[in-house]
This record gives sequence, structure tokens and C-alpha cells, in this order.
Amino acid sequence: METNMKLKSDIQCRIENYWQHEAGSYSAQIWKEMNSFKKEAWKNLIDDNRPAGECLRVLDIGTGPGFFAMLLSGMGQNVF
Repeated sequence: METNMKLKSDIQCRIENYWQHEAGSYSAQIWKEMNSFKKEAWKNLIDDNRPAGECLRVLDIGTGPGFFAMLLSGMGQNVF
């Protein structure tokens, strides 16, 4: 049981260390993607495959850093 506690503690420390060092660049990475070719590529793909003339209703829960929520809301879609 002590080994399991040590393992959990080690994993928790690794996660905390990762986010303490990476959190500052996390937002920058998202904006880098929003200003890259990916934004237009995804917009085109979504527009080509959604029902014409209909506004999408999108539920965004735990899907990552918000790339698609920002993209879709910028396209005038309803994002919740």
C-alpha cells in the first residue's frame, strides 16, 4: 500500500510540475493555432459539412483548450 501511495505522489508531482512550467505557454499555443492555416481549414470543412443556412448548436464540455469553441462562435454558431 505504501508503494501505491508513493506512485500516486510521484505522478501527482509530475503533473503539477508539468503544468507549473507549461501553463504560461498554453494560451500562446492556442492563439498560435487560431492564427495558422488550421483555422481556415477547419472553417471550410465545417461549412462544407453543416446543413446549409442552419445555425449549429454546439455543446463544448471538456474538449480541450477552446479552439473549436472560439472558431465556431466566431463563425456565428451557438456554442454552449
